[in-house]
Amino acid sequence: MIYINNDNIDTLAVRWLILLKRYIEQNNYRQTMLDAIDGSSLSHEDKVIANLVVNRYYSHLDDYILAYKETATLINNSYKYSIGRSISKKRVQKDLHEKLQAQFSDLYDKFTKSKPLFDLTNEEEKKESETYKNHDIAYYFFKKLNIRTCPYCNRNYTFTYLEDDGKARPEYDHFYGQANCPLLVVSFYNLVPSCHDCNHTKLTKPLGINPYFEGFTSKFKVKYADSKLPLLLEEEIKQENLSIEFDMPSQAEKLNIMHLGLDHLYQMHDDYVMEMIEKARIYRGPMADALSTSFQNAGYTHKDVYDFVWGKNLETANQINRPLSKLTRDILEQLDIHVDDNL
Repeated sequence: MIYINNDNIDTLAVRWLILLKRYIEQNNYRQTMLDAIDGSSLSHEDKVIANLVVNRYYSHLDDYILAYKETATLINNSYKYSIGRSISKKRVQKDLHEKLQAQFSDLYDKFTKSKPLFDLTNEEEKKESETYKNHDIAYYFFKKLNIRTCPYCNRNYTFTYLEDDGKARPEYDHFYGQANCPLLVVSFYNLVPSCHDCNHTKLTKPLGINPYFEGFTSKFKVKYADSKLPLLLEEEIKQENLSIEFDMPSQAEKLNIMHLGLDHLYQMHDDYVMEMIEKARIYRGPMADALSTSFQNAGYTHKDVYDFVWGKNLETANQINRPLSKLTRDILEQLDIHVDDNL
């Protein structure tokens, strides 16, 4: 899994908060929620609790919407062990939980599908309004984030494209699911831009690593029987005998691997790994030096030669831009072909 390494993330989070506040104010959404609760069939006690939850939420909106790692975990756990018990076997406050879930999910659906409410008296926002006049909130922020591959799997492209002749975009995955913690459904760092496969594989299952905050430290490792792969560069090997694994993943990483099916998905890339091994047999030692020298004589750098052979965006900071970039880098290191982030 890849860390979303974007210097503008925190600025975009504040922008999300500003546009959400405008939407809530324009649509009087706080009162809309309270009216829906008061007009519901909840018991009097549940209505009192629901009103307290909603009023506290809007009174501390900044804290909920910009909830960072520890704060989001605290909010999730606090809800889980109080009202959230309704979704466990005890089902203590089922009706209350379902009502809150419905109200906050409605806010998420309507806000993300609405057009951004730009301040047309502000020149910068006025320009944004002209550029993104055909975009809803979700498209607007996907475009701003400009994340090119799914951070969960690093296998699928997640381009954002919206024109008259077609469109493409990632999907928002709720790191803490809508069905589990309604209070985080529109929190910026809880909404992970992901591919369709990961979003629909995960559903509401828990993950341990949120790509807004960190990526995997565990590296991919290729095994071939009991041999070390670099020693096999001189031998004939068969693709069907390769296995691709994660090397000593943490408990948090294991949750992502299991609930996103990453171990099974990456095993299907044995053809790609086999191709890397075949390249490594050719582009190393004297051959690599000769190739590098010939390219440099033509005006290319050592980095240009490396990119030509192995592909670009293998540096840690750029891996989000190319599918399979982490796998490529990790296997190259196992083959004793090291990527220099400073090249």
